[in-house]
Amino acid sequence: MRQTNHIEQKVLEQDEQKAYEYALKLLTRREYSRKELYLKLKQRYGHELAAETLQHCIRANLQSDERYTQMLARHMVYQGYGPIKFAMSCKSQNISSEISQTILQETDWLEVCVEIMRKKAPRYLNEGEDAQAKPDFAQKQKIMAMLYRRGFTSTLISEALEAYARKTDF
Repeated sequence: MRQTNHIEQKVLEQDEQKAYEYALKLLTRREYSRKELYLKLKQRYGHELAAETLQHCIRANLQSDERYTQMLARHMVYQGYGPIKFAMSCKSQNISSEISQTILQETDWLEVCVEIMRKKAPRYLNEGEDAQAKPDFAQKQKIMAMLYRRGFTSTLISEALEAYARKTDF
């Protein structure tokens, strides 16, 4: 009986080590939210070991929701998505609103919106027509709808349209 407990203890220690190594393997590739990392660990090692490994990673500062949120914001900006889409992604990953609000305030979403307009607006403007003509109402609506779908607020879109008009002959 005593030897059986000893064997079970060794197996448990090996599982803990494997779970920790798997978490390290995941975290060396990219940042993960607590929720993502827990779900990946739970798939392989079950609830109890996943929760224990996650807490170990958090204590060792290997996993950080703040770092994950910063990475997510950079990714969203690079992909051309706005603050609404960012906030929804944070909410789906159970990121605290305090962390996501901090990152939301640090990011210049107006500049992001204007940059997206600079890149994408020519597609919607005067397709096949005189490139010098002023955009009509329908073309502006298409641009606004595209920005709205990407997660920008109507206020940001209006401000971006004004800023873009000042920079170009819009």
